[in-house]
Amino acid sequence: MTSLLIILLSSYLIMLVLLIWGFTRATQRPEPVRGVAPGLSVIVPCRNEEANLPSLIESLLRQQFPADQMEIILVDDHSEDNTLQLMESFSESYPRIRAIPLPDKLAGKKAALEEGIRTSKFSVIVTTDADCIHENGWLAAIGRLMTQPDTNMVVGMVRVASSSSNFPRLQSLEFASLTGSAIAALGWGRPLMCNGASLAFRKEVFEKVGGYEGDRHLASGDDEFLMRKVTALNHGTIVPMTNSGTVAETRPQATWSLFVQQRIRWASKWKHNHDPVARTTALLVAGAHLAFLASIVVLLIHPVSILMYWTGGKILAEGYFFRMVSKRLAQPFDLISFLMWQLIYPFYVLIIGAASLTLSWNWKGRNYAQ
Repeated sequence: MTSLLIILLSSYLIMLVLLIWGFTRATQRPEPVRGVAPGLSVIVPCRNEEANLPSLIESLLRQQFPADQMEIILVDDHSEDNTLQLMESFSESYPRIRAIPLPDKLAGKKAALEEGIRTSKFSVIVTTDADCIHENGWLAAIGRLMTQPDTNMVVGMVRVASSSSNFPRLQSLEFASLTGSAIAALGWGRPLMCNGASLAFRKEVFEKVGGYEGDRHLASGDDEFLMRKVTALNHGTIVPMTNSGTVAETRPQATWSLFVQQRIRWASKWKHNHDPVARTTALLVAGAHLAFLASIVVLLIHPVSILMYWTGGKILAEGYFFRMVSKRLAQPFDLISFLMWQLIYPFYVLIIGAASLTLSWNWKGRNYAQ
């Protein structure tokens, strides 16, 4: 038993070292040689977003990027509030904003993105979510990276808005782990995950890989499945964007119920993910955290066990990784939330993993079945 726990924790420690090293490599990438930035079409799928849209639009309009080289396309996915009317008012006030209602025969985020891409006029597509706000240098950094002809996709960093409450702080910590892992994997040149809240790709590449063909029926995965298709092209690169002033910020979920529903939706795509590295990584993370929990129980019985060194090493290595990611995200590293998460996460992995395989979920007024 002890030997198995040590093997799992040792494997996880090796992975953490690789993540730390990969994240360092990614953040130390040299700035690309400045060229003429391509035009950018920002696509925002919207459903029931009247409370969030004003903040997003404000952050997009203050971007440090030429106004005549960008457009903002808001696509309404049959909202049940005043989202469409709000979108149309923005469109009337600002020439670079267009509001598009999704046709009745189409529905869902992927359909909204495809409709926006179909009507876009620039060569680079940028996606984000309606509940985000963006730092002023976001689009300029994407433009700089896309001046390199071999760059096919840009993966940005996303953080959860800070709060003094424990629940949002835990969400912020968990999200930092996802963002950090995505950037670290790109530091090794091995795309693992990404987030559609801060993503850019060439329109011609999107069309070449068939867009969302093959996974259009899935409620989630518009970002990661597209990334895997781009990776499979075997030419061009997917690069991380880690500059200061380029982070996208999203809102925390207001309740545990909404948080669980969102995470089940995200996790539901994993059974359709056939990438061996991604699957192995997910299994290793789950196994290591369960081993950590079991080690705590063993240590309560045998406090001088050699497991003490491995569990301590796991906590220290994770703490170092989370701290360096938080610094790059320009958010405080919350030690109390980090220690709380050590005990919560094993249960979280089990519950969300099992639920994503068996339960239906609700998202923005729509029910989805497995």
